[in-house]
Amino acid sequence: CAAVGMTPARSRALRGLGIFSLARGELVEARALAEESLALAEGAAATTRGKAHVTMGTVLYYLGELAATATHLERGRRLLGRTPNAPVRGAAQAPLVNCLTFLAMARWFAGRPDTALALGEEARRVAETLGHPLGRLWAAHVSAVLHHLRGEPDCAAVAAQVAIRLASDL
Repeated sequence: CAAVGMTPARSRALRGLGIFSLARGELVEARALAEESLALAEGAAATTRGKAHVTMGTVLYYLGELAATATHLERGRRLLGRTPNAPVRGAAQAPLVNCLTFLAMARWFAGRPDTALALGEEARRVAETLGHPLGRLWAAHVSAVLHHLRGEPDCAAVAAQVAIRLASDL
């Protein structure tokens, strides 16, 4: 990454490495990479900054730092919500959908179930608008989880059926 210099491309590469580290359970490494990506993104376009905040917020979520999670995800939401562009074709992630779903879960764990459900619904609407298959699946999954946690089995079953159908269609 150092060969690329202080650029948005380096920020993107660091985000990718951070997500890879997160998937491997290497949370300390993921945090360091997310922090570096965020620092590099500060002078970049709103979308780049928003994605860096989403990555940071996601890492902090897995570290259990819910207040900091919410701060970064709210920033990401504001930055990405300005221009909710469709993800690059074939992209595994829809950044605004990820932002909203992780923010929904953070709000749930912070004792705000109604806010969590509203954010989950917003994620579902954004995913539908973008037409991003994995984003739609992820939003349906999180909706099912939230309804289950709220003690709403019928709503959870409907959302789970949507998630199963979407997964089957991939």
